[in-house]
Amino acid sequence: MNALAAEELDGSQRLLLVQMIVVFRGGAGDFEAALTAIDSAGKSEANLLLAMGNTQVQAERYDLAMTFFQVADAHFYNVPEVLPIVSRFVDDIEVIFEDDPSGLIDLINIGLSYHPTDTDLFGLRAEIYTQLNQIERAERDWIEAEYFAAYPQLVLFRAARSYWESGYERRALTQLEILSYDLQPDGPYEQLLKDGSSALSANAESISQTLLDDLPTFRIRVARLKLEVLEASNQLDDALLAANDLLALVPNDIPATLGKAHILSKLERNDEAQNAFDAAVTQARLEDDGPIGLLSRVTLLGRGLFFAKQNMNDLAIQDFDLAFSAMEPTEITELQNYLKHLGYFDGEIDGIYGELTRRAIALCIHSDSCELE
Repeated sequence: MNALAAEELDGSQRLLLVQMIVVFRGGAGDFEAALTAIDSAGKSEANLLLAMGNTQVQAERYDLAMTFFQVADAHFYNVPEVLPIVSRFVDDIEVIFEDDPSGLIDLINIGLSYHPTDTDLFGLRAEIYTQLNQIERAERDWIEAEYFAAYPQLVLFRAARSYWESGYERRALTQLEILSYDLQPDGPYEQLLKDGSSALSANAESISQTLLDDLPTFRIRVARLKLEVLEASNQLDDALLAANDLLALVPNDIPATLGKAHILSKLERNDEAQNAFDAAVTQARLEDDGPIGLLSRVTLLGRGLFFAKQNMNDLAIQDFDLAFSAMEPTEITELQNYLKHLGYFDGEIDGIYGELTRRAIALCIHSDSCELE
């Protein structure tokens, strides 16, 4: 079977044959045969190659995925539409280039040479520069991405998350402060969306309306990230304000209530902290509506550790009993190994939450080296 046979087949059969040839020839490293097959199908098959490459990425067959992308790159090099699609088509495209990030940057640079105002490409390159700690380059790209974006606030959030995940908390907070202002009711972002929802272009109107409908959710996502950054960076007074802001958006939100409780505890406002822990546990149990679920275990463990720090040991053990008795044996095994490593557990590692494990926890909670959370 060869590429010339494709000329005698109908469209769907030809596509199938092209796929087979590219998979087997390209996968075996025979790029010439793969290119010949694509040539027989015509330039319209670029998206087919990209889709096939994306499928291989999802299956974690990265070498084969690169075959498809390289064939597309080599054969359609002069087609402006192809390379930007390649760089955006794969959700986890960085994985392919994890040993050679410059390869991905080179590909993005080619895409930007054809599409110099492509916000997504600037953002993707900025994320890579951030991961590589090339912050000045990342900042320039974020500025370009924001400048060309129809909705700059989406770029700001993407930048904030990228900075935070790479450990640049100050830069993340700068983006989040701007976003908090822009996302106020009737603020710049909402006005931008309302203007877009009445645009002459049907596509622009549809996008703006979708984003307008999603605005409450977007505000919550920004507030959650801001609380996470502030609490982790130990800016406790600001973190408490952020927790209250989040709870104003989603009253009775369990993670926000639990975060507020932890912050109040660190601030040594213990009565308020206990009230917040109690509220988090109560709300989590209401949502369980049955056996103790994950959120209940987390809130019980958090309150138990708070009780332990206040030397309210009986209450602490009650919460630990409820939390740990609801865990899977594999989780208890992990706990026992941890306690054994610290020297508090000398029993058999059996995945059973029994008296020896309880006694080990009681010893552990009063140690500075104990991190049950």
